[in-house]
Amino acid sequence: MNVLAPDPPVSAKLEFSKVTRNDDNRKTFVITLGGRWVGIAVANAAGSYVVGAPENSPLHAHHGLELGTNKGRGYDALVAAILNLGRRILAAQPFSVLIGADLYSLDRGIAEIHIPIHAAITQQDGMVHGGVIAYAADNAMAFAAGSVLGPGVLNASSSIQYLSPATGHLIVARASVAHRFSRKARCRCEVSVSTDDGEKVCATAQGTIVAKKPI
Repeated sequence: MNVLAPDPPVSAKLEFSKVTRNDDNRKTFVITLGGRWVGIAVANAAGSYVVGAPENSPLHAHHGLELGTNKGRGYDALVAAILNLGRRILAAQPFSVLIGADLYSLDRGIAEIHIPIHAAITQQDGMVHGGVIAYAADNAMAFAAGSVLGPGVLNASSSIQYLSPATGHLIVARASVAHRFSRKARCRCEVSVSTDDGEKVCATAQGTIVAKKPI
């Protein structure tokens, strides 16, 4: 089992140290964050991209992640890059688009998905359909796990406990990685509904997310 290493302080800055210059005008850099080695990047005129990282790095499992062109950017730049990648993946999921799901936040080992409540996702009595609640938990756990395992993940098993009917304005699913292994992560999720009076938990879930095997 691997425990996630502590994240660098938000004041930490990305530093790029050039190692080589390739024949095709690409440059290879060592990336450090707050004085700690966190990865290797290749850069060209369009920007810089992660090509490798140690297992305890915030960049681990994010091969190809675009870091942009500015040096000296902080840890929040890594969070923004991971969130941008996650939102592109969510936008490629037809069902997520159909129900209006939004990846509100994504960091290493945590994810939050929002779904506006509208008539198309409710039952005849006005409550949000249980399948939508399960979807919210499933996808939030998948994104939380994907942030540490890489974007290619699948849900191997999950369970959900419905605690109260979901009626209100917004579904909020907050997931986190409880335990991480080499190719899987055990996650938990709390699903709440936002109303005029605040948030109320309507379901909790647990699941095991696995990394896809290379084809």
